[in-house]
Amino acid sequence: MRLCCCFFFFFRCRVGWQGRYCDECIRYPGCLHGTCQQPWQCNCQEGWGGLFCNQGDAMTCADGPCFNGGRCTDNPDGGYSCRCPLGYSGFNCEKKIDYCSSSPCANGTCQDGVNDYSCTCPPGYNGKNCSTPVSRCEHNPCHNGATCHERNNRYVCECARGYGGLNCQFLLPEPPQGPVIVDFTEKYTEGQNAQFPWIAICAGIILVLMLLLGCAAVVVCISLLCCGCWKDNL
Repeated sequence: MRLCCCFFFFFRCRVGWQGRYCDECIRYPGCLHGTCQQPWQCNCQEGWGGLFCNQGDAMTCADGPCFNGGRCTDNPDGGYSCRCPLGYSGFNCEKKIDYCSSSPCANGTCQDGVNDYSCTCPPGYNGKNCSTPVSRCEHNPCHNGATCHERNNRYVCECARGYGGLNCQFLLPEPPQGPVIVDFTEKYTEGQNAQFPWIAICAGIILVLMLLLGCAAVVVCISLLCCGCWKDNL
């Protein structure tokens, strides 16, 4: 808005603007035959030149009327003409062309330059005008021969056989070939008698009996010693 403030229904324009609706720019002080698009400009009308647009057709290239690197040519019938470089226009090449005025960036921010523009794209878009969606599979995130698929603004890797992980980066252990059967029963071939381990059982029983007899002998000895000590005390 070019309106600055309002007091009792009286509007005051911002600095550099004038008019009933504050939509008229103020020209550069002293500008005679020029116009403005922004405050303090003096864009000379055709046939006029100079800083204040006060020099008419009598002005020549010797006066240096062309701005921004424009090439000046004296006309045979008097006056001059300016050949503007790329990015500038106007009789004296005093106007810079705004390449962002047409809003060329579809999904980004436009940066005006000399004879060109550039777009700063947000995440998810690229290209000159930020109009091309970025493919999630563009940088090949899937490894080991996996196939990348785009789904719901993300990517999914279809792993090759033997690989796993989000990006198929892990080598899975190879499963055994055929069915796996675990049998804890002892198998005997035909014609072979299954001998029960009697010898081991007998040896175990004898060992237990010997331990019991040893313990009994120790108990008897302790009892006899205790009885002898008791009689001596009497």
